[in-house]
Amino acid sequence: MKMCNPFVLQVQDLPERGEVGRSCVRNVRLPESFGVELYTIPAGSEVHLDLNLTSAQEGILVSGTVRATARGRCSRCLRDFSAQMNENMAELVFFPERVRELTAQGDTQAADFPVISEDTLDLEPLVRDALISAMPFTPVCEPDCRGMCSGCGQLWKDLPADHSHTLPDSRFAALDGLFLQMQAERESEGDQ
Repeated sequence: MKMCNPFVLQVQDLPERGEVGRSCVRNVRLPESFGVELYTIPAGSEVHLDLNLTSAQEGILVSGTVRATARGRCSRCLRDFSAQMNENMAELVFFPERVRELTAQGDTQAADFPVISEDTLDLEPLVRDALISAMPFTPVCEPDCRGMCSGCGQLWKDLPADHSHTLPDSRFAALDGLFLQMQAERESEGDQ
């Protein structure tokens, strides 16, 4: 059987019991982007997998690290940046008969467990979960990013230390409008 998807592994060499294992080290390209709104790993990006596959009574334990380069947009200053992700993962992929047993015993979550299918194990959903669960919802380009000045929109890091804006007191906005209206009326009377 020819394997086209680099995320899919043949696991018929791992017995169902006995804690026998093997390593899996490979680089794969993502077929689609993984991520959240401001932080993603784009489609076509390379992901490095350094995993151990260990047979267990209920399935195969997949553990190890996943490394990739993410692209983000800083939630404070809106600059684009790149960040290295190096995430640990440990996930049990169940034998199909074990999922059937758990379902028959009334386990309502068993249907959502990852399952070995036809002696193959698909790593893609496991890798996606490991990476996405580690992604920040409000990413920052640098831990000490101060963002942008709300008055002028410039980056705080590019502004002098004494930078400030004098904002009008909104309580007097109506009076300011009345003053401008009266001033305009006086000028129009003076033109006549």
